[in-house]
Amino acid sequence: MANVRPGFEQESKRWRFSEYARIDNLANRDYVGSVIVNESNSRFFEAAPGRTAYIMFNAAMRAD
Repeated sequence: MANVRPGFEQESKRWRFSEYARIDNLANRDYVGSVIVNESNSRFFEAAPGRTAYIMFNAAMRAD
C-alpha cells in the first residue's frame, strides 16, 4: 500500500501557513484492515477503506 502527502509552507514575520493534500491507498487495493478474534459468524477480518483523500490547511500566528 502506498500513500502520498505533498505539502507547502509559507512563513511571514507574524504568520505561518501550511497546506497539505494526502491520498491513502493510492492504487485502491483491497487489504485487511483488522482481524476479528473469536468471531462466531466465520467472518475473521474486516476490509480496510479504499482510496481516501484529505486536504488540510493550517494557519498559526506567532505571539511576540
